[in-house]
Amino acid sequence: MARPLYRFLSVAVLSAAASISVWQFLPATKVERLMVETAVRSFANPPFYVGGKGTKNEPWTLRAISPEVEAAPEFAPSVVSFGDDPNRIFESSPPSPVDVAIVLNNLNQLGLTDPAMAMVMDWESPGSVPLAALETAMNRFASITTAAPLTRGAVPAGLPPAFRRASIPASSVAGDASMLPSVNQIPLPGIILGGDNAYAGFSTLETGSNSNALVARWEDRLVFSFPLLAVIRELGIPMDQVEVRPGSAIQLGPKGPVVLIDSFGCPATSIPQVKPAAITHAEDLILNPESLSAARPLVIRDDQSLASQATHAFSQQLPSLIAAIASDRNLTAEKPFRRLAGHVELVIIGGFVGLLGLIATQKRLTAEILLGLLAVVVLGAQLLGCGSAGYWLPGPALLAAILTVAVYFNLFVGRNEPLESVVPSPEPKPEPKPEPKPEPKPEPKPEPKPEPKPEP
Repeated sequence: MARPLYRFLSVAVLSAAASISVWQFLPATKVERLMVETAVRSFANPPFYVGGKGTKNEPWTLRAISPEVEAAPEFAPSVVSFGDDPNRIFESSPPSPVDVAIVLNNLNQLGLTDPAMAMVMDWESPGSVPLAALETAMNRFASITTAAPLTRGAVPAGLPPAFRRASIPASSVAGDASMLPSVNQIPLPGIILGGDNAYAGFSTLETGSNSNALVARWEDRLVFSFPLLAVIRELGIPMDQVEVRPGSAIQLGPKGPVVLIDSFGCPATSIPQVKPAAITHAEDLILNPESLSAARPLVIRDDQSLASQATHAFSQQLPSLIAAIASDRNLTAEKPFRRLAGHVELVIIGGFVGLLGLIATQKRLTAEILLGLLAVVVLGAQLLGCGSAGYWLPGPALLAAILTVAVYFNLFVGRNEPLESVVPSPEPKPEPKPEPKPEPKPEPKPEPKPEPKPEP
């Protein structure tokens, strides 16, 4: 009986230690999030987003693409449009830095604190005085979001400060970022991005592919598209709270919108067309500043007929992209994966550990078969609880216990080693002692014949 009892106690202690450790330290980690995503793939088609922290109060949640794509016009921005200026209000056409500075000054006087300048500010030989006037006007705002095209060249350039402020480390990406567009230059050497209050996003990517991407890699940083950055700045979300998961989603803060993306950083859902909340012509802000709509956010865009095709397409899709990002209406409601009460999970783990201890008292082949069947049952229950019941069971802890027992058998139990059951079998009855054989009787000795008497 000593051997099975020792095996039972050893396996029970080891499997309990492994399962309790996993149960205690695995929740709310990247490893468990990956497990949840793997389980979700059994009943939901990607792309989807797994949020939450995996705790009792903040369980894991699932959001997938909604079967019906809805527009969100209430999230559309107001637009200040720099057009062709048919009435010749501006100093020049296209507008000069001074013209842009006057418009920005008027916006500041109207109480706007953080405009989004989608128009790329680049001029040939603008002069130092006009540029100084423009920089002064931009610096009056609490913050300003600017835009620039990005490309990739043979010689990488340093990341401009405005882009760096609006970027996150590439090391913070959850997942594989190798498929995201790679850039390292601004093709316009004289572009104006703003001072210390400026945050820059890219307008277009001149990389030959993924032109509609929302995120790109610049060396060891991730930079964002102008529409996405405009929503981030409008919602006041710190950059270190932006989470990028290629092939899944971009999460804008713990409680902010979720944007589903593919592995290339492009939107994974269709973008319904939305009109701007209001359009104000830039020249009207000089003649009649009070004509500005109060709707937020406010985007200043380039609508000149002489603008490039890429610039025109970028300007036209801004309202739709910003509305889609800010609303996340194209996603289903959160489906939580709740956890059982802590004491209930511990009872499940305790009963499972006892079962493993009993299995350990069997022969190795029998035990291996039973362990394999248990693993299949645990996996099936985990997937069923996740997909149908909306519960995240302590399956990882149970699988850790099974793995521990399997390793124990592999290290300490021989392949053909027999092992009696933990229940002692009755001792065999002693064999009866054989009765002693009777000693044979001695044969009677023949009597000696009398010698004949001699004759006289």
